[in-house]
Amino acid sequence: MVNEGEDAYNELNKMLIFPLVKEIKMLSCEQIFKQIDSQRYTRYRAFIDEIRPILSYQQAPFDTYAGEEHIRKVLQNLDFLMPDDVKKKLSSVELHLLLVSAWLHDIGKIQKFDSSKLYREQLAQHASKAFDYIAGHYSLFHLDEKEGLIVGYIVRGHGLLDLSDLPEKKGLGHRVIHIRRLAAVLCLADELDTEYGRVPAIVKELSGIKRIRKWDIRSNIEAVVIQPNTWDIVVYCTPKNYEELEGIKNTIDWINKRLSDIKQELRKLSLYYRMVELQVDDHYLKKIVELEEKKKVKVEGTTLKPPIKGITRVSPFFCQFCIYDTEFNESIVFVGMPFSYEFIDVYIFGIKVVLEKLHLKAWCADEVVSKSPIFCKICRAIKQCGLALIDVSENNPNVMFELGMASAIGKRVILIKNYKSKIPSDLAGFEYIEYRSISELQERLLKVIPVILGNKGSDVSANSK
Repeated sequence: MVNEGEDAYNELNKMLIFPLVKEIKMLSCEQIFKQIDSQRYTRYRAFIDEIRPILSYQQAPFDTYAGEEHIRKVLQNLDFLMPDDVKKKLSSVELHLLLVSAWLHDIGKIQKFDSSKLYREQLAQHASKAFDYIAGHYSLFHLDEKEGLIVGYIVRGHGLLDLSDLPEKKGLGHRVIHIRRLAAVLCLADELDTEYGRVPAIVKELSGIKRIRKWDIRSNIEAVVIQPNTWDIVVYCTPKNYEELEGIKNTIDWINKRLSDIKQELRKLSLYYRMVELQVDDHYLKKIVELEEKKKVKVEGTTLKPPIKGITRVSPFFCQFCIYDTEFNESIVFVGMPFSYEFIDVYIFGIKVVLEKLHLKAWCADEVVSKSPIFCKICRAIKQCGLALIDVSENNPNVMFELGMASAIGKRVILIKNYKSKIPSDLAGFEYIEYRSISELQERLLKVIPVILGNKGSDVSANSK
């Protein structure tokens, strides 16, 4: 008679149906773990020795969804994302449970994907299944009941958009395990496995990645590096065609959305990642343009060139092809102002409140996470907006740059300034709103903005001193 433990083991064997990776290299976090707690590390190695044979290849639906190859990549990403000084701040228990979570994060595999649901819903379902299995069969993974529950929470977090649904921390003996922080770094490590050749078509479709005849992104991702000064993660790629470039862009957009959701927890680990940036060699962009221009579309006997969705535009900053699409939206107001404490109230209570009353949306660079360089981010936002609102209270070079760009491309602009400030001589001929208080700024903006938006021929007009 088969006992309950054997049933659970057989069930686990069916769920983990991935190819076995032969070559194993010890990670620095594993080395640190071994040095500070050899006894607990021995338990971890026993877990790996038992789990790896179960990861042998078997035929099954979506058998390329994940595997030890993916798990190893996630483990490498954990090492990559956490400098050694961060790893050494973690206790041996946290290192243990984080590493086990990386091995088990895809255990709750979904066999059938529902195309009527959003990808994030499917991801949450996948993570919830993993939580249930780990919490119910913790002894299989050389964990006690409390450890199994914590690992289950960490794994569940990698599929949640809002980590506040997880417990912030749990006590384990005399240790405190910061669950949300560990879940956040696991989430980013998982998302940064950009080798999506293993992912089935339905997952690509649900996540917004276009389906193409030959999905070959794996050979196009050349490197992922961290910029030491800015904490930006840069993905370098060499796409062979525009469809592949679009797929990679959509992937990076998704990662940035996830990073935006978890960045507060990452900061608690002293990880200040801002965004994932895509870098494409200009040589490959030129090749893509050449290939696209050779394609002909015949419409009623006339030969036309298909649109290349912005790839032929040239960036004014880098003299390279601009790969970003920009759609005009008159309801968006670009807000240019210094990123300093003194202007927080001006923005939140003086500008944002007014725009919401007028059913407009503020775009402020400090609130927007983007994969593109900062110049490109500003350029795209100004091109997109229907109105630019610039605070020139300080002679801030970044703000003046934004004003110059908005004026150069013919955007409607409203200048505002604190009554104590002096207008730079170069702007002496411009009209502006002067304010002494937040309420005064609100009152004047409520009067001026509808007038400006109603007069589409205006350039720079806001005299309300």
